[in-house]
This record gives sequence, structure tokens and C-alpha cells, in this order.
Amino acid sequence: GGGGGGGGGAVGFVVVAIATSQNGGGTKSSSASSTKSSSASSTKSAPATTTAPPTTAAPTTTASPIAVWAASYGSKDTGVLSSDLTSIGTEAGKAAQSGQYSTFQADCQQLSNDAASVQSDPPIPDATMESHWSTLLSNLKSGADDCVSGIENSDASLLNQATSEFNAANTEMDTLTSELNAHNS
Repeated sequence: GGGGGGGGGAVGFVVVAIATSQNGGGTKSSSASSTKSSSASSTKSAPATTTAPPTTAAPTTTASPIAVWAASYGSKDTGVLSSDLTSIGTEAGKAAQSGQYSTFQADCQQLSNDAASVQSDPPIPDATMESHWSTLLSNLKSGADDCVSGIENSDASLLNQATSEFNAANTEMDTLTSELNAHNS
């Protein structure tokens, strides 16, 4: 039998931030000054005039609900989960060399906590994309829990199962990223 290594890279979202802008119009005002001549006659001042040019708002680009979700949740969530997976990959290698698994186990627990937290975010407003995202999160949570249990119980089969679940999550991320990129182009 051989030992299993953990880890793998997570693919990050490419999020296109769509900014909205609005350009307002200003006002111009002018007034004539009043003058007195040296002969006792006076010139009355002209009435002040204020002319507001027509205001034209610049075209406003409205972000799609998917782009809003990605900017609000997707980028942040994938950043956290990617960082967790990177730590797990690093610590799995160290643990295999040193036999010290406490940091590796803590990293797996952190991923489990973070995946559970991300699962409480609003869903992606697209059923197909949400299905991939939900499966990805479930695989990460299950993999992280199997990782923790595998270390606690010195169970290599659970650690191998965790690796399979992490790989399945990466496959879902690849698919989801392709769908998001297609949506944004």
C-alpha cells in the first residue's frame, strides 16, 4: 500500500466588476451689476438670471444578478476557501514527512468551518451555477470533515476519501468558473 498526499489548487473566480456611473449637470448663473452715473440718473440692475442646462445622465450599466453575487460573495468566498486548500496542501506534505499532524488537522477543521459558513451565503442566482457551487461546497465540507476524522483515528482510507472529495470540488470549481466566464463574456 502507498500513502496519499492531499491538496490541490483551487481555481479562483474571474469577476468582472461592473461599475455604474452617473454624470449630473451643473448650473450657470450670471447677473448684471448696478451702476450709478455721475449725473444723478441711475441704471437699474438687470434681473439675475439662472439657466440650468438640460441634464443628461450618462448611460448606466446595470450589473447582472450573477455579477452582483460574484462581486459580493464569490470572490471573497473563493479566496478564503483557496487559502484553506493551499494550507492543507502545504501541511499535508509536512505531516507526511514529520509525522506531526496537528497543524494539518487544524487546517482541515478551518476548511470545514469556512465551507459551512459559505454555505449560508445567498445562492448564485442561476440554478445550474448554484448546483455546481453547492456540490463544490459539500465536497469541501465532507473532505475537510473526513480529513479531521482520518487524522483523529489514524485512518488512511478517510484521508484518501478526503483527497477524492477535494479533487471533486476542484472539478466543480473548474466547471463553475467556465460557466461564469461564459456568462461574463
